[in-house]
Formats: sequence, C-alpha cells, structure tokens
Amino acid sequence: MPADMPSPSIQSLNPLTGLPVAEPDLLNRRPLAIKISNYPRDIRPQYGLNEADVVFEYYIEWGYTRFIGIFYGGNAAQIGPVRSEDTSTNISRACITLTMSSTTPIHANTRTSWAGTCRVSWWSLAMDRARRSFSTGSAVSSPMCATTKPTSTPRGLQAALPRKGADNSRPDLRSTFFNIDPPAEGAAVDRVLTYYSRCDYNYWEYDPDTAAYLRFQEASPSTDLRHINDCADNPQTYSPLVDSVTREQVSAENVVVIYVSHTFANKGEQDDEIYHIDLMDSGRAYVFRDGLGLPARWVADRH
Repeated sequence: MPADMPSPSIQSLNPLTGLPVAEPDLLNRRPLAIKISNYPRDIRPQYGLNEADVVFEYYIEWGYTRFIGIFYGGNAAQIGPVRSEDTSTNISRACITLTMSSTTPIHANTRTSWAGTCRVSWWSLAMDRARRSFSTGSAVSSPMCATTKPTSTPRGLQAALPRKGADNSRPDLRSTFFNIDPPAEGAAVDRVLTYYSRCDYNYWEYDPDTAAYLRFQEASPSTDLRHINDCADNPQTYSPLVDSVTREQVSAENVVVIYVSHTFANKGEQDDEIYHIDLMDSGRAYVFRDGLGLPARWVADRH
C-alpha cells in the first residue's frame, strides 16, 4: 500500500488478500464460496469474477473447468451463473456455500443437478457442511436469482442464513501478508497458458499499465449460435473473457498455478468423472505477479 496511507487495524484487513477493506464490518461473517459456470460457452460472460477476493479454476468433467469464487471483503452486485455442487469440499469447508439446483430454490440440505446428486450430497454431509450449503433454483422467482441465468448476490445469501441456523460468525482465518514490492528473484513471464483439453484452454497476459493479468478464454471461431460450442476440429481461437457486472475484462493481480492430487474412490466415480481434489497437505506451485514468475509450494492444514 502507499507509504502515506495509515496502517489499518488487523481487524480491517481481509485475510484472503492482506489488504484493507472499505467496510470492515463485512469481515464479521463467513466468506461465500459460489460455484460459477464456465461452460457451455453461451453462458458467458459471467457475473462477478472481478469482484471475488480469490477465484479457483478446476477440472470437473468431459474436458471442462468451473470456477469457485470466494467473496468476503465486498458485496458484489451479481454473481453467476451459479452451478451445481461437486467434490471440491477442501476449498469451501470454511465458507457458506451456494450451489444451483434445477428444482429447489432454497432447501435445508444440499440439492444438486448434473453432479451425481446422491454421491455428492453424502460427501457434503460427511464434511459437516449441511448447515452451510444452499441451493438456488433456475427459476426467476427464486429469491436469489436476478436473471434467467441462475445468479445470486452476497446480500441475498446472507439474508437467508437464519433460516438454516447456520453459523455465520467471523472465522479464524490465517491472514495473508501483502507486500507491494515485487520479489527480486522472479523470472520475467508475460503470459501464462493453461491447456485442459481441446475444448478448454486459456491464457493470462500481463498488462504493465495495470500491473494485472488479463484473461483470454478459448472461443468458437463461428458466430453462428448453432456452433457456438463446437471445439473438436477447430484451431485454437481466443477472445477476452469479460465480467458482465463491470463490463471489463476479467483480470487478476496474482495468478497462482497449483499442482493437486485428483483421485477416484471407486469405478463409479471414474465412469462419472467425479474427482476428489485433495487440496490438503502441500504441493508444487508457481506464483505470477508484476510480470514475474516464481516457483513455490502451497501448504494447507488438515485441522
């Protein structure tokens, strides 16, 4: 932060970013973990990706990825399209979780669609998240939906918490340390490319004017809606990924690539491509900031 800025109280620092927030009272609650779709392509542009404190992108199935936005230090105007629950419980276990159901606006237990409902619901309950998992329906009448794409707002979800008796007290999160000075030992990196499949690839390009990485997502070369999701035989084509709320290109000041174990517990999960992403213990990582790349290790406590 600038040298002439007064040192903020530790209670006003967002532990997810290490930066002060405009409304410190917002931190007296649990973060919100909201699943945001990335496919099919016709759901783009998404809402709220630029408003999240942290965004995880991870593999789901059939060569595609999904986002988990962690919202804590602010109240985004709109978030979505909200998608179904999955087995990424390690990420959201400290959060209030919002998922999408095609049938139930708000329910006392996690209801999901398109994600192996029975298996995933059991996993959520086993992780003691039944009181912290909410579902929102696809109908516009849902109190958490603002458009025909299932979307939500932090204020709408917070208002629904008393119905479940959910613990929404401020969690004890290990605070992130922020340093405005870039590391001296980093190697210059102006583009970070990720290739999940021939249908799902992207890159982050460093913009020195904003000191941020801009997101470019794979796109269909066809503008015909009948072919908007074609990918198998098309050459690699990119376009800027835009946030519908800000109307600006999705960007991040830090991009972190982590290597995490993906496992199946049984053959049924392998056939369904239901992955257990074990984001615990530690592993390799690469951190990109200020146009520099550094090797690193991620560490997560199981307790």
